[in-house]
Amino acid sequence: TLADWMERNIFAIRLLAAVVGDPAELPRMAEVLEEGSLMDHIGQLMNFSGLTDVQREILRCMSLMPSSETPAEVVKWFAFPSAELDTLLKKGWLNRNGNADSLILHDLVREYCNQEDPSPYVLETFLKGVLGKGVNQGVDISATFKGKILELQLQAIALMEEFCDSPEDLAQAYTNVGKTYGTLGDHAKALEYHLKDLTICEKMLPSDHLDLAVSYCNVGMTYGALGDHVKALNYQLKDLAICEKALSDDDPNLATAYNNVGMTYGALGEYVKALEYQLKGLAICEKVLLSDHPDVAVSYSNVGMTYVALGNYEKALEYQRKGLAIREKVLPIDHPDLAVSYNNMGKTYGALGDHIKALEYMLKDLVISERVLPSNHPNLATSYNNVGTTYSALGDHAKALEYQLKGLAIREKVLAPNHPALATSYNDMGMTYDALGNHAKALEYLFKGLAIRERALPSYHPDIARSFAN
Repeated sequence: TLADWMERNIFAIRLLAAVVGDPAELPRMAEVLEEGSLMDHIGQLMNFSGLTDVQREILRCMSLMPSSETPAEVVKWFAFPSAELDTLLKKGWLNRNGNADSLILHDLVREYCNQEDPSPYVLETFLKGVLGKGVNQGVDISATFKGKILELQLQAIALMEEFCDSPEDLAQAYTNVGKTYGTLGDHAKALEYHLKDLTICEKMLPSDHLDLAVSYCNVGMTYGALGDHVKALNYQLKDLAICEKALSDDDPNLATAYNNVGMTYGALGEYVKALEYQLKGLAICEKVLLSDHPDVAVSYSNVGMTYVALGNYEKALEYQRKGLAIREKVLPIDHPDLAVSYNNMGKTYGALGDHIKALEYMLKDLVISERVLPSNHPNLATSYNNVGTTYSALGDHAKALEYQLKGLAIREKVLAPNHPALATSYNDMGMTYDALGNHAKALEYLFKGLAIRERALPSYHPDIARSFAN
């Protein structure tokens, strides 16, 4: 029926009532609409003339979005005047999804708005909005919507590469596309765009410019995600050198730079050095940020994991609990950073030998990761593998293998063949096969893991020693 087609939307119900008038007339609706174009009828009812230019531009931009429901975080990119948005909401042109605080443009309004080509001004506003931000990992947007945003960003990039005369704008666009690829788990593609940004920045900026430091940081973080921690450290140290020179001693951005260097040293197996930098970052965060600031939670979490690597599990648990308390207080229940804290708590309890508690937290991590990450995201693979490893520690090796195979399937698909995370999967699966009595299969996987670690990690890295021992 027409009512079903229009769905239970306040605007649609008002539109239906205006057209039909008397509900008894509903059966004649199809006949009425056949007398002229549906869009003509809707256009007469909508009366765009009663809207301001800005309000019409808002509706046109919203109609160009990849779906009728636009997350609040994305709406912010366009910097629409709040008063104009409020007016559109009050008049029923837009509706708000109360749960997600996103804005909904009904399909009928959307279709009508798309009947005419948008003006150059609207297109410029839309493209700047789409390219104005990268879709970060923690933004509450579905993976499907992120993918659609990426499609729009790539179309806009193609136009900018051909017509844009501002290297600064193009560099920023490259950065934001890189961020979007990163949050979708495609770190190789993310690196491609971050390097494009860096190339422009190195040409046009002074060697101690903070924007150049940001570019170094993005490239370094992406190399880290790709498992090339030596290259990652090179860029993170360049970022830190600029930050130490250009920022005050208590600047939160300096804390971030210290933390990033610390994480990379940790990935290289230099845990004492990692802790040194992470504690520097934490000291700044505790000094200048609110006690429940998400960046404080990041620092607590990272320090905690380094204490795990150093074998100080009680200290590790102390910091992990602090980080988790903040994230549970300030983040949505399905935020990826909350999943990270659950994962870290699980690892810490596992190191303490409390594998039942470890599994509890690992499964909390997995529930969030399955809900918010693409099905081939590397972080989802990590969650599967960690759950599997915990089941193995509990003696349920068949269940362990089930989860480890899920993680391995993702990693083999999306990671480089010499990525350390892939070595972790091979090593863990080797140990599980060994526990199941399939020693030939176990040795096959353990050798695969060792080969990667010898290629990808420094000779002194503890993981190489673990592979030899296994």
